[in-house]
Amino acid sequence: MLGGIVVSPIHLGNGQVRTSYGMVPVPMPATVKLLEGIPCYCGDIQGELCTPTGAALLARFGKEFCAMPPMTLLSTGCGMGTRKYPAANCVRAFWGERNDQGRPAIVELCCHIDDMTAEALAYAGERLLALGALDVTSAPLVMKKGRAGILFTVLCKPADEERIAHAVLRETSTSGIRVRHCSKYILTPSIRTIETNYGSIRIKCADGAGIHREKPEYEDVANAARQTSVPFQQVWEDALFAAQNTRQQDVSPMELSR
Repeated sequence: MLGGIVVSPIHLGNGQVRTSYGMVPVPMPATVKLLEGIPCYCGDIQGELCTPTGAALLARFGKEFCAMPPMTLLSTGCGMGTRKYPAANCVRAFWGERNDQGRPAIVELCCHIDDMTAEALAYAGERLLALGALDVTSAPLVMKKGRAGILFTVLCKPADEERIAHAVLRETSTSGIRVRHCSKYILTPSIRTIETNYGSIRIKCADGAGIHREKPEYEDVANAARQTSVPFQQVWEDALFAAQNTRQQDVSPMELSR
């Protein structure tokens, strides 16, 4: 089902409305304040099309603010107002299953840096991850005039684009960032816990398109290696072997043969 409430750009109306404080311009100040950061427009219709109460509900429950995404409609609803306008005075709601769930969106922020130390760049990456970036990578490159530099790439959710971009500008020496909006194919992640001679270890799994992958959680293996003084690679291999054995016990022979 739809993962959250998606709201189209909000039509606010135009003109003035009478209140207990006298005539107030549309949209009302409270409405404007509540909708900060949300796409909206005034249009040509004279009247208040979005009240502060409606704005508060949309701002609180809306997860995305964009045009209607591709979806398979399951049901619809419509609420009619009593005031007469040149266009239908109604609010419509659509309930359905998104058709783009297999390809979630992601934003790639890239910049070239040639005047930061490795320590400073590593600190910037740590800060960005703490602020909600999904991943941070650095790769060597040759810039103009043969100068050695770094390609600094940060991945984030579309909703975090502006906030993370400002953080990149603040935490690094770059003066500009290239932005790419991408979609991606992913395997569905999950985690299960197994018991080993070293204690409980989490196993990270990825499934989809007939593919199953799994590997031990790094932090659990590292902690077990420290506590037992067993080499990390040995703990890793033992945990992976135990994970494969438990999966064979849990999955039917027919499923394993697929």
